[in-house]
Amino acid sequence: MSCVCGTLCSADSFVVHALSCNKVSGYTWASRHALVKRVFKSVLRQYGFNPDEAEPRFGNVGPDVCFQLDDAHTLVDIVVVNPLADSYVVAESRSPGSTLQGVEAMKDHRYGSATTSRRMVFHPLAITVFGTVGVDSLSLLRKCARRTADPRGFMQHMCMALSVAVQTGNARMIMAAAHKWWEFGVR
Repeated sequence: MSCVCGTLCSADSFVVHALSCNKVSGYTWASRHALVKRVFKSVLRQYGFNPDEAEPRFGNVGPDVCFQLDDAHTLVDIVVVNPLADSYVVAESRSPGSTLQGVEAMKDHRYGSATTSRRMVFHPLAITVFGTVGVDSLSLLRKCARRTADPRGFMQHMCMALSVAVQTGNARMIMAAAHKWWEFGVR
């Protein structure tokens, strides 16, 4: 199969490529990211947190979500990563979980000092395309859970909701990629 980007894909590599290709139009990784962000904010609201409607900005960039946690403005940037993508698969095969650790560290580096200088707290929220949540990201969720009346329920609800949002986004991305391939007569 040939993708609209020109990449030749076997039936086995179709899904991995579809979840990574930035040339597929329609439902994209940005659409999946927006869905995950909406779900994250929705669950926070259900447990008494009040995330801001607007995204915080540091110039042209900024984290995705801001809310109060322990009397501090807490900023969260969400990333969904595919550990099977060409750029990660070798490192991931040598050290499982390295992809999540790497993107969490990258997000910390990108936003950590900017938030600290503003007396804010930053946390990444890194999730794989399989729904696995990163170690640092789980720390954020546990910190939130401890501030609720039902910590265990919060963790179950949040982790399940995030995983379902990612899987829903994945399915939509794959359908968009398949639609494009069928449209171009590739079968």
